[in-house]
Amino acid sequence: STTEGDSESESESVARTIRTKVRQYLSIKLSLSLLTGGLVWFVLMLFGVPMAAMFGVLTVVLNFIPSVGSIVATLLPMPFILLNPDLSGGVVLAILLITGAIQMVIGNILEPKLLGDSLELHPITILVTLVFWGMLWGVPGMFLATPLTAVVCILMNAYAPTRPFAQVLSGRRFVSE
Repeated sequence: STTEGDSESESESVARTIRTKVRQYLSIKLSLSLLTGGLVWFVLMLFGVPMAAMFGVLTVVLNFIPSVGSIVATLLPMPFILLNPDLSGGVVLAILLITGAIQMVIGNILEPKLLGDSLELHPITILVTLVFWGMLWGVPGMFLATPLTAVVCILMNAYAPTRPFAQVLSGRRFVSE
């Protein structure tokens, strides 16, 4: 029947949208995480910090956790930096400021610009769902929070009764409206 064919094409369209959005998210997130990790590795290597490559790799992985990951990635090498007798206080401060600036610029300027439109999720939604998925599934939930929330938003947007909730998640509509 026609309605069955229509609903199949509608569900195929929703599935295609989900695949496209998740693929875009992963591609952009991986590219930005690799850039961040590479820059952090380079800075740490320049200053002679032990295990700079490992901290670069950890930065790539931790950048998949919104907000919290970049803070942890910046602080992880600090014991190695602070306990290094060859590094003066000024150099320690410079390393912290440079790696923090890398995280800030990429995570707070570049990433929202590139990811914001593609996922159609409000930044507050991402933070709240990071806490929710993190409480539900721990660290794996934090890694999956953004793509899972994007999928939920796409599904809610596809159906009229739940569309207002999708608009709230995307920031296009406020709860009080």
